[in-house]
Amino acid sequence: MQRRPVSFLAALSAHCDALEVAASRSEFALAVLDLHRQILHLSGNRFLESLCDPLQTALYSLLASETEDQKR
Repeated sequence: MQRRPVSFLAALSAHCDALEVAASRSEFALAVLDLHRQILHLSGNRFLESLCDPLQTALYSLLASETEDQKR
């Protein structure tokens, strides 16, 4: 297993910081998605990385439906 450079740890730390300062549920959800996308990218496994696309689609659908429900 190959070790990742320290810059990757800094990137993950920045994603965790974004979770802490998220001002809304949608900002938090998008920060979670970005964090997991980064983790999947760092895995170096292209199959795992491809799993993020359906996750992103589902998240956007959920956020869109919540926004519509709030408008009603």
